[in-house]
Amino acid sequence: MSDYNDGLLGREIGPLVYEMTLKEAYDRGILPGFELRHYALPLTSEERYKYDSLSRSIQELYSELKDRKRSKNFYSWCQGLVKQGGQSGDLARSFIWETGERKRLLYHAKARSDAVVKIIKGELKNNPDTRAILFHESIEEAMGLYNRLLKEGIPVVAENGELSKNLRETSVDLFRRGIAKVIVSVRALIEGFNVPSADIGIIVASSANVRQRIQTLGRVLRKLKIGEKEKKSVVYVLYMDKTTDEYIYEKADWNKIIGAKRNRYFSWDLLREPKELVGPPREPQILEKDIDKNSLKEGKEYPGKYEGVEYSCDSNRNVFDATNRPAVNPQGIPEKIYKINKQYGRFKITPQKKYILLLKKVSGKWQTDYVTTLKKDFIFQKEVIDIQFDPLTSQPGDEFPRSLVDGSEETIYFKQRGGGSVIAKKHPRGELYARSGDKAEDKNKGKNALKIINTVKQMQERGFQINKLKFYITKEDHVIYLEEGKYHYVITIKEGLEFPVK
Repeated sequence: MSDYNDGLLGREIGPLVYEMTLKEAYDRGILPGFELRHYALPLTSEERYKYDSLSRSIQELYSELKDRKRSKNFYSWCQGLVKQGGQSGDLARSFIWETGERKRLLYHAKARSDAVVKIIKGELKNNPDTRAILFHESIEEAMGLYNRLLKEGIPVVAENGELSKNLRETSVDLFRRGIAKVIVSVRALIEGFNVPSADIGIIVASSANVRQRIQTLGRVLRKLKIGEKEKKSVVYVLYMDKTTDEYIYEKADWNKIIGAKRNRYFSWDLLREPKELVGPPREPQILEKDIDKNSLKEGKEYPGKYEGVEYSCDSNRNVFDATNRPAVNPQGIPEKIYKINKQYGRFKITPQKKYILLLKKVSGKWQTDYVTTLKKDFIFQKEVIDIQFDPLTSQPGDEFPRSLVDGSEETIYFKQRGGGSVIAKKHPRGELYARSGDKAEDKNKGKNALKIINTVKQMQERGFQINKLKFYITKEDHVIYLEEGKYHYVITIKEGLEFPVK
């Protein structure tokens, strides 16, 4: 899998040669019989209120930050913003804190520890020799669970990196010899230590990483030895109902990984016996590699998930990457985006088959639509053809060399306001409008504003579609605009423009 191959082990040891699912291992007689029981647990009314409040705030922060910058790894980008400070840094800090606070709330949910106690007591009642491994993501919560089990009179030990080496070794030995019936461990610290065999495992809390969960299952499902009597292990997976805990079920088809007969799903309010459900809380999304291009229709719903590298497009038929670089070859994609979504904006391209996808709201819910398949990768190089440019002979609308655009340009807008045309630029408190003609204190700058306005109007009369367009002023004072991945010349001004100071 790509996440392994791209990771440290994959880079150092080499890519995967062969991969076997747990289902295949069981079918070949390598693993003993096992069953995976997924339990949806409720939040208390107080927890639900706090969870919903945090989720609304997180979504608002995400939307505001996403509008400011696009990034392949949004969370890492937010961490970088925090270091930079400023308003965006404050928003990013709030987003990171509230996301962590929501995760802590789910880890600490009362029903998790209540369910663990009920499961352990029930298993020990049926079989006093039962041994169980408990897995958690948080050392703090794992130790809290350890202390609660001690108070319940259950022989339990703990294993995590904050304990001394001697204590950890003693804990594992007590569990191995059956003196301790339960060992509470933490996901990040169980990798690499020799876990003795166990009858049951309880994934009290885990991340949404599919590979990590499979590795955790492997701690309980030990390889059968020749002549060993087959046992049946049970692994309980606890998750909080109608929360982000459910996202992992979208990421993988657990019936394929484990086997449909060994997956059982329950809803458990802890007041009554668990109620069995017909399937997982969320359906696994179809992988890109399993989607036949011939089954896709432009403008229709896409059966897979909204994934891939994100780009954006604008009304001038330009395509931009996450760093706002314009593509040299937009290939008519913006027009297709607009045809389907009735507006320009963001879209993604899948990593393997280059399917172009967009999100569209349908009946209040987000839907992934198929746009088309990208024929050639977007190109973002500085210059494709060496264009000769001379401001003395160039005409409005002529192509402008990309090599003369370095990202330091000032951005301005041509707009209609109060029955007339204006030149505007963005300001933290709104918009500023360039003073034109006699309204400017600097008469040359006032003339420059009129020159731009009159030139744009003349271009419109000649058929150029540049109304409400974004323009750029280069450090050499050339006014230019971007259309279909190409820069075009408008006019050259000296002394710049005059804007009021707020």
